[in-house]
Amino acid sequence: MSHIILFFTSLLFIALRAFQQLNVQHDRYLWVPPTTLGMACCEVTTIGLVVKAATLWSALPMAAGGILGCWGAMYFHKRMRRKK
Repeated sequence: MSHIILFFTSLLFIALRAFQQLNVQHDRYLWVPPTTLGMACCEVTTIGLVVKAATLWSALPMAAGGILGCWGAMYFHKRMRRKK
């Protein structure tokens, strides 16, 4: 069960991280605080789960979630910019 949670927290964390970088590049100041708060929550959850798992196998769901999260953030941010 913890590997599934690791997958989703990693997906969300990397998505938020990529989204944050895109916000900085495009001067979206109002999106920075909520994105940073979400990143902090995901990071604390991820660290706690990795410590509990105590195995390198936890890197696999984190990597898969990170890849999908980054792609999703890029897609969402591009769509968000087009709507203007």
